[in-house]
Amino acid sequence: MRQIAAMRDSVSLALAGSGGAGVMTAGNMLLEAAAAAGCYGLMTRTSGPQIRGGEAAAMLRLAAFPTDAQEDRFHVLAAIDWQNVARFAAELPLGPESVILGDPAQGEPPEVFTRSGARYVPVPLKAVAGEIAGAWPNMVALGVLAGLIGLPAASLEAAVMPVQTEKAAQAKEAEKAKAAEKAKAQEKAAVQKTVVIKPVVVEGKPIEIVITEGDQVKRIVVEKPLTITRSKNGEAIVLTVEGPLQGLLGVWETLTHAERGAHPGGRLFRAQARSVRIEATPPQPVDLDGDIHGATPLSAVVVPGAISVIVPG
Repeated sequence: MRQIAAMRDSVSLALAGSGGAGVMTAGNMLLEAAAAAGCYGLMTRTSGPQIRGGEAAAMLRLAAFPTDAQEDRFHVLAAIDWQNVARFAAELPLGPESVILGDPAQGEPPEVFTRSGARYVPVPLKAVAGEIAGAWPNMVALGVLAGLIGLPAASLEAAVMPVQTEKAAQAKEAEKAKAAEKAKAQEKAAVQKTVVIKPVVVEGKPIEIVITEGDQVKRIVVEKPLTITRSKNGEAIVLTVEGPLQGLLGVWETLTHAERGAHPGGRLFRAQARSVRIEATPPQPVDLDGDIHGATPLSAVVVPGAISVIVPG
């Protein structure tokens, strides 16, 4: 195939494909390579909405003189794939002197392009990229276009290498972040527990317990022995609640025992006062209406008339 650049002092090219095919990346690199070779150029772009695939096209004009407008016809149309590219037919006019480059694995060019009389040249972009480590079809298309218009290899390398180096660095950073996240997850999972909770029945009714793990909250009625296990690498820390659940029974007694003084169960003492201070050794968390608010010691004061309560007449 003769180099188009040897035939004229201005050449117009279009690179098209579906969203994510790297059309704009390749177009920008081609423009940078042409500038490095001493050419003038401009690039315009068009794209479709993401909802229908995000097809895109980069349209370039490279010339030996300053230029600020596209030509009436494109000399080359290169397509990474043909997905919805036909929608750009009005923006990518071709003629009998034009060349269409496309991957035969992606199907034939749409009739809206071939009826212009342009010559179709199949180029196995994906197959060639598959034989080169780290290569992509858009980079193969970039190389084909650069060779077709006669751009020096040094100019193309000068445009490609900074971008490839930056992408390699970004990929390395992403791998490091992924490894750090994995290590953090493994460290968190290293806390292993097996909890066995035996049934507790008060006045003929099983007690309901609440199990919280992270953001997960489960309410369970313990009617038979319940085992909760978290283990890793075959290791486990075993905690067995042998007798009644003292804390839950204490709450139950608080709700059912209204008399002042000590409850027969030994878990509750009810008294009346205007202020109270609670201390514990070691310090214990303070629960206010289901939320933890610090730890003991706790001081509380009764404020007369602080709230209004409506009760049945």
